[in-house]
Order: sequence, then C-alpha cells, then structure tokens
Amino acid sequence: MRRTLPAVVLVLVAVVLAGCSGYSGGEARQVAQWASGAQLATNDGYVVADLADISRGISAGDLGATHTACDGLASDAATAYGELPTPLAALTDDLATAYLDDTRAAQDCTSAGSFAAPGFRRYRATVARGIRAFDAAQRILRRLGDG
Repeated sequence: MRRTLPAVVLVLVAVVLAGCSGYSGGEARQVAQWASGAQLATNDGYVVADLADISRGISAGDLGATHTACDGLASDAATAYGELPTPLAALTDDLATAYLDDTRAAQDCTSAGSFAAPGFRRYRATVARGIRAFDAAQRILRRLGDG
C-alpha cells in the first residue's frame, strides 16, 4: 500500500491542477492544445520505441541492450509524466498510470541480473498494465479526434 500512495497523491494533484489549466474551447480543443504544448506525440513515440527496443533485446537475449533500452524507457516515461496533467481527468489518470507503470517496469528491468530474474517477471506484468492504460488513453484521444 505504501508504494501506491505516492502515485495516488500525484494523480489527485494532477486532476486538481487540470481544472486550472487555462486552455480554451471545448474538451477536444483543450486536449489538443495541451497535447501540442506537451509534445504528446513525440514523448509517446519515444516510450513506444523504447518498449520495442526492450522487446527486441529480450528476443535477442542481449541483456546489455535490454538494460540500455530500459534506462531509456525510465527517462522517456518520466519526461512524458512531467507534462501532466491534461485538461481531462480521465486522460490524465490513464496516462499517469501508463507512465508510472512504465517507469516501475523499467526499474525492474534494469535491476534484473538475467532474463530469468524476478525483475523481468515483474517487468512483464507491470509493463502489461502500463500498455493497457496507454491503450485506454489512446481510445480517449481518438474519441476526441486527437489520437
């Protein structure tokens, strides 16, 4: 419970701050303004590329390359997380979950001494949760016309 409390607090702060955003227009326009300023497409592109690099490293059995890609994921997910909140609470929640899970997964991956280590089992479970949250965020963006 202690590990999730800081994440919950951060998400709540992000949701509260979203109400003070200063974006104009309807929901779709506000999200589009935020996405442009936050470089959402670029940041998410880096995260997706990192995940692909990790997958390739695991498939190739190259622990060094995998650790390097995991380090990149930790950095890129943290950068993307730093652009929150969005003007829409549900989108903020999904993206925060995705980015925080990606960061945790990257830490598990980086600390694993082998592909059979418990860290890689945790990586797989945590990154799967992050992907589900990211997919939920993408559905919201598509509904708004920005995904």
